[in-house]
Amino acid sequence: MKSRCAIAIGTVGKVKFEAYDGDLHVDLRLDPGYEKLLDDGNERVGGNLIVEVIPYDRSRVAVPAEGSRIQVVGPWVADTQHGWNEIHPAWWVSAGRIQPASATELRRAPRLPSSGARSSSFRTAPRTPGNAGRRPPQHRPPTHAW
Repeated sequence: MKSRCAIAIGTVGKVKFEAYDGDLHVDLRLDPGYEKLLDDGNERVGGNLIVEVIPYDRSRVAVPAEGSRIQVVGPWVADTQHGWNEIHPAWWVSAGRIQPASATELRRAPRLPSSGARSSSFRTAPRTPGNAGRRPPQHRPPTHAW
């Protein structure tokens, strides 16, 4: 992880739903001043920053339209499998429409590890005698007025 929370602004080049894991990939052509978020590997995707919206978040994170100018917020990470930098998962996208993941897409999504969180916005409560057998509270990232 390069940064727990980063902001990127740019124009959407392509939006692609990945059948493999259910993630939504957004190719974002960054505005001047945001190029620092890129790595040499991003040249393999046209010099764009990859922004991923995971299936579990699609009921509250907007899916942008191709050609739209957007702002995104989320962890800035190095995707070591592909060799590029990305925002993954995007916690907020400034424009678009909500498109919840289908049951099939949710089934394809990787399961969360039982011992930890998949991102800083999804934590489980430690098991104590006082909460044994109860579901942990749902934690959500703060809502900001951008």
